[in-house]
Amino acid sequence: LADGRLSPFWAEALHRVPDRLATTAFDLMECVRAGRWLACVGQARQAIDAIASPIPQHPRYRGYWYDPSRNALVGMVLGLDIIQSSGRYYLLEMNLDAGLLPERHALYAERIDPLVAEIVAVGKELGFRRVVPYARHWSAEQVAEFIAAGTAAGVVVTPACFSFISSPGAEPITALPEALERDTFYLVFSSRHSPLDYYVHDKLCSARWFEAGVRASGDGLVRSIPTYTRMTIPPLHPDPRWPNLVAKLADFDMGQFVLMAKVRDEAEARAALGQDRPEAIPRAFRLSRLMRLGNFLTHRGHLIYQPFIPPDIDSDGLIRKLRLMLLVSPLASRFLSVHAAVSPPPDAPLGFGTVTRDTTLLLTGLPGLPRRRVERRVEEEAATAAAKIGPILDRAVRAKFLIGPA
Repeated sequence: LADGRLSPFWAEALHRVPDRLATTAFDLMECVRAGRWLACVGQARQAIDAIASPIPQHPRYRGYWYDPSRNALVGMVLGLDIIQSSGRYYLLEMNLDAGLLPERHALYAERIDPLVAEIVAVGKELGFRRVVPYARHWSAEQVAEFIAAGTAAGVVVTPACFSFISSPGAEPITALPEALERDTFYLVFSSRHSPLDYYVHDKLCSARWFEAGVRASGDGLVRSIPTYTRMTIPPLHPDPRWPNLVAKLADFDMGQFVLMAKVRDEAEARAALGQDRPEAIPRAFRLSRLMRLGNFLTHRGHLIYQPFIPPDIDSDGLIRKLRLMLLVSPLASRFLSVHAAVSPPPDAPLGFGTVTRDTTLLLTGLPGLPRRRVERRVEEEAATAAAKIGPILDRAVRAKFLIGPA
């Protein structure tokens, strides 16, 4: 508890624990019925690569779907964290629950957030009578903003939220309707922990299909970051200010449980991270015993390793991480906006070992960093990158999931 409220870790764990217990019980019964031990008992979505395609989507938890007979579309809004390095765009991760934060809207002079206006414009362009932005929670100001954007565009906009979280003015719904409303575009902003959500949002799973997609596209602007479940030590960077190794827990967000280190070999890395054995969660994450129990019960994904990608330094002498907002659906993908979180680069060579939490390295994803708009050139480049990422995601989802009536 912090200030009388649950920490994000435990707020998430409280609703995941009953879910995992129920799915574990079901999977154990399936093991008995099948006469063999099934992969990823209690967390079947982590066996998604082994599941035969196409995987059906639960009717009420669709995230990428088009029914031409009803002219009903379901898409998602994703926040892509991107590092610019040597003129290329490296995708760090994809995020549902990317959040239309007030700090982002404050970057724009317009009364209606350009991102909100663009979402409504896409719905109108695609010929939908109604747009339903669906998220865990909307503020009263966001609800009013969506409705005002719809009125200006001549489109009915009905903001909807999870029924167990109060959002004044939004329509509370437990899940999407089994029979989607005609001429309606549902746009999902928040994870419902479905297999598709996992496929898009989980750092390891998304890294695998994105790397394959980038390799197949042969594009030079957008790059993937090599991601491993076994420790792999990248070369040291020529610039002594930078680390070379990143370790993360794959299913955590908001910069939680991300470590960076400057190390020469695996033994030095394990000593710096505090690992007694290869599969152990590093002690440097500083998980309490209760948090380790919560991680076990909720099975928050793999420990993954990546090389550190050194960011470009902009004209103001700052390093930055881009947050690119992208709308994706079976009918269209669309660049919505881009802004940057900025930080001064390290001003001295980095010593060997883990990077301390208070170091001003932007790439830890520390909350509270200043946000800025980007130059027109970067905005245009980001839109070009989005135009390449959208089709990669579309091909990956179509190859893995059923995205419309059979």
